[in-house]
Amino acid sequence: MSDEFVMFVEDSFNITNRGTAIVGNYKGKIRIGDRISDFFGNTIEVTGMDFPRSSSSRPNDDLTTLLYSSPKYEKGYFNNRHLFSEKDFTFLFCSDPFNKNEPDIDYVEEYNAAKKLGFESKLFNFDDFVFDGSLKIKSADKPTAVIYRGWMMTVEQYADFHRKMIHLNYYLVNSPAQYRSCHHLPEWYDQISDLTPKSVWAPAFETTTLDLLSALKGRPLIVKDYVKSRKHEWFDACYIPNSNDLEQALTVIENFVNRQGEHLVGGVVLREYVALQESGHHPKSGIPLHTEFRLFVMDGRILSCISYWQGERINEIPEEFMVIVEKTNKIGSPFYTVDIAKTVDNHYILIEVCDGQVSGLQDLPAEEFYASFRQMFVV
Repeated sequence: MSDEFVMFVEDSFNITNRGTAIVGNYKGKIRIGDRISDFFGNTIEVTGMDFPRSSSSRPNDDLTTLLYSSPKYEKGYFNNRHLFSEKDFTFLFCSDPFNKNEPDIDYVEEYNAAKKLGFESKLFNFDDFVFDGSLKIKSADKPTAVIYRGWMMTVEQYADFHRKMIHLNYYLVNSPAQYRSCHHLPEWYDQISDLTPKSVWAPAFETTTLDLLSALKGRPLIVKDYVKSRKHEWFDACYIPNSNDLEQALTVIENFVNRQGEHLVGGVVLREYVALQESGHHPKSGIPLHTEFRLFVMDGRILSCISYWQGERINEIPEEFMVIVEKTNKIGSPFYTVDIAKTVDNHYILIEVCDGQVSGLQDLPAEEFYASFRQMFVV
């Protein structure tokens, strides 16, 4: 098996008379007849290759590749025990913008907790990466599994991040496609629409806005983009109490779009507002606080359940949460979060899905969170 070659497998499926088709990214050079490895240590016997190119500017050793393998290739799981060990499993955090050797102030607690619990923890300068694409991390000696814990990236930035990490022999838990599948509401909504409030969207704030309002006519609404709302500006740029009041509705939407400015992601999303159980009001913004929970899900299992506004870990997980997670697993991401809220009718609904690498802990003590990884992955 080649030592210079590792493939990050995003997907695999059977094709009659061709064997198993394998889609992913690779580092190194391969030929038909080679026996190579994915980063779990599973064997791929190369019987054919295709090289779809989306851009001629992409380097030859960093392509989305379609390989064929016979006998059947069996893709491993991310929580493969030989990969998840104190020696190989790494967390990657954002460094302080002015001191590359110290974690960003917002990730100090997480960085220290991960190191205290024995996990390999590395730093990189997020600002340098976002502004000029530079990623200064020492290459790993061998394929190393990585979970990023840091600031949110656009799907384009994450794809570049993922590609550059592979060059350094690091393999992020979520592929670019998996990051996008949880990061943008239109990517996950259709798969689990029965769990969440009715939603419509358009890629820009133009004449389509009236069409969106018409689709949810007469209902109270929430406005957001593909990723975020402005919930702390609840009455000005988030909540529409009556979509029949076009003047007020358009004002809220316009406020939202203008205030998001260049940070608006994808387009405008309107979601039906569902009355939730209130647990108080935010001390600064005055927005209503609800009975909400954030679930971190790893490899199909609940890693940690957090009371959203109280920052407490929930040990007794309701059965309804398990049912919701079973359905959200259809999205196909190894590591993601689900935000769940309780309605005034005592039902749980799904509010949001997000990539687990860029989701906050909601004031849960970091050591409790990282202890969950140790319990799940380290033998």
